[in-house]
Amino acid sequence: MTARTHTRATRRGEDARKRLLEATIRTIQEKGRSGATVRQITSAAEADLGSINYHFGSKDELLDKALVAVCERWVDSLKGSGLVSAAGKTIGERLARSLSAFAISVPRNRSLALAFIEALATADRSPTVKEALRDSNEELRTAVAEGAGEGAGPLAQADEAADTVAGAIVALFDGVLIQLLLDPERALKPRELVASLGSLFTTGLVEAGNRSVQGSSLAEEVKGLVGRPDDSEESAGGDAQRSRRRSARGEIYRLKPPRGSRRQTPPRYAVLLQASELHELRTALIAPVSSRAAAATFRPDIELKGEPARVLVERLRAVDRKRLAERVGRLSASEQEEVDNAMAAVLTLG
Repeated sequence: MTARTHTRATRRGEDARKRLLEATIRTIQEKGRSGATVRQITSAAEADLGSINYHFGSKDELLDKALVAVCERWVDSLKGSGLVSAAGKTIGERLARSLSAFAISVPRNRSLALAFIEALATADRSPTVKEALRDSNEELRTAVAEGAGEGAGPLAQADEAADTVAGAIVALFDGVLIQLLLDPERALKPRELVASLGSLFTTGLVEAGNRSVQGSSLAEEVKGLVGRPDDSEESAGGDAQRSRRRSARGEIYRLKPPRGSRRQTPPRYAVLLQASELHELRTALIAPVSSRAAAATFRPDIELKGEPARVLVERLRAVDRKRLAERVGRLSASEQEEVDNAMAAVLTLG
């Protein structure tokens, strides 16, 4: 056999192996591992029945390699969701955005997700698949820990803590995946989920005597995330929806025109500044929000609907609470701090 003939034969063999592997992945996605028969695989790969044993040694070996490939592709799909890597945002905001992107990606990756679940079910019976899953999990933990270190609000102050929390985040995504696969119609509210988990576990750890958790940025910002609208959540419902919950300090609302006004004006927005405990009052203390106002030390910069804006703290005033229309956002923990500082300066407090 000449070198050229040997090369052509090698390429044909590699092509046949690749076709069989891809056909097996597709069959597992459609039928599950138990439904992936030799006949179905070879038919999909346009190969003869003996090709599996020739190229892979056995059907089980081929199935294992297919599930290993599934694990690798699943990790790549999760990375494509931007795991905690939105630079410039706090860790809670980044995690919520990643969860929102992940939830959106699950329907189009459903067959791959189901094949990944097949790999999990196979792990105890296949050392090859178990090792691949262990490697995939470690790769995800590393990606999350590195992504969480970008921009504001790192996961924790020590590498060990970052790795631990990264593992918790990967577990959270796995849990969300199961929920979305079992009940695709159930609404996922990433910000509420992140905030409630952060609050729950922070409280539990502190009560247990683990004081180091108090230094994490997520522990500090969970209060600012509660009640904030999710990226995937619609603000429909207006007054009826808002009447079922308490308004909270730091929330941003669209303002209705004053009663009796007939002028057609662009939408106006305001930040609610009074304590949440005063939600029963008929009036609300607010500060207008503007995207055109000039910069000033007493006008903190915020983000409103993805665009830069400023809170006009020097224009504090009380309005009828009925003028608060739908909620459109909420100040982050850092934005709330800047607003508080500006209020102290304007009112010469402290």
